[in-house]
Amino acid sequence: MARSPLFRPFSKSQQRDLLRRFTEHDVVGGTDIIHENDEGRGLFVVLSGELEVLKGESTALATLRTGELFGEMALIRKSPTTASVRALTPSTVLFLGREYVQRMVDGVPAIKQYLETLTEDREMDTQLTLGEVDEEDEDGSIVIMI
Repeated sequence: MARSPLFRPFSKSQQRDLLRRFTEHDVVGGTDIIHENDEGRGLFVVLSGELEVLKGESTALATLRTGELFGEMALIRKSPTTASVRALTPSTVLFLGREYVQRMVDGVPAIKQYLETLTEDREMDTQLTLGEVDEEDEDGSIVIMI
């Protein structure tokens, strides 16, 4: 909790209250936690273990470890999930339901900004991994081809 930007805007008392709203889930290695194109259910935080972010059945986009979040993209964009997340090892994740995440985003501008920035960074990483960055513009900026 001390390392995650998700908890920084809150006092210690508020952090404890927020943490109580999460549910803890132990996950067996090989288990899918999020399926690509499903409705976003909420926000997850990796408590322990390693999880893999997959596009399609086999394109690995990232490995998630302790303290990292996932599930935010579908919530921020109000769209289906853009990738699957599968436990590589036995793992423990914390889960916060969509409705509570929305209340947090609506009530705490710093959380909204953090999740929007994380979403944008991950979208760019995904495009780079999938080779969707095709060329540079005349001024040297990257042009994304979607």
